[in-house]
Amino acid sequence: MKTNDKINIGSLDIMYKENAIILTKSEESEFEKFKQSFELLYREIELASLEYAIYEKLLKNKLQKPKYQITKSYILDALKNSFVIKLAKVLDNDSSKECITIFYILNRLQSDKEINNKIGDLISFSSNTLQYLNNNYQNIMNKIKTTRDKNIAHLDKKYYKGYSQLKPESNLTTDEINEILNYLIGIMNDLNNLIFKSAIKVEIIKQDLNKELMNLD
Repeated sequence: MKTNDKINIGSLDIMYKENAIILTKSEESEFEKFKQSFELLYREIELASLEYAIYEKLLKNKLQKPKYQITKSYILDALKNSFVIKLAKVLDNDSSKECITIFYILNRLQSDKEINNKIGDLISFSSNTLQYLNNNYQNIMNKIKTTRDKNIAHLDKKYYKGYSQLKPESNLTTDEINEILNYLIGIMNDLNNLIFKSAIKVEIIKQDLNKELMNLD
């Protein structure tokens, strides 16, 4: 074997090793991006849940007053707009959009081997959750989208009286809001345990905000 051949072989070996290192870094970076997307989505869901808890507490306090003392509450409207818009973002199922949603997270876990690491339980969980979400929560998701489109993202001229003008079947009930929030939090907690096996930083935010909520009059 010629000396030049040895140099070429050595160069190829170095190039292979360098490419392997670059590939590993790329995979780590992709996983880190996914983790950050996951944490961002988790934060939106937790904040929506906390906003709804505050809304519910204020609403109960308001309804305990005599009818003649009940007036329009801008705080309640602001809170409702905020948690509904967050839920609409989280549950946006338009695959043509480059958005971080629960569907993006589940689809990525189901199909991307760099993220799911070919773990069967994780792939099955993601697939089953996608199916369950679409089969059992479509009506609630439609209501959230309608509320967002008609009263929050746009001021539809057909609904000039706001929420009160939505059809009864389009209005979100407190049970429906609680149900979808609890389900979403459950999904994210299960996925967190399956993927990261560690506490997410947003839990600290939740604890702090829960303390504030307990002191709310």
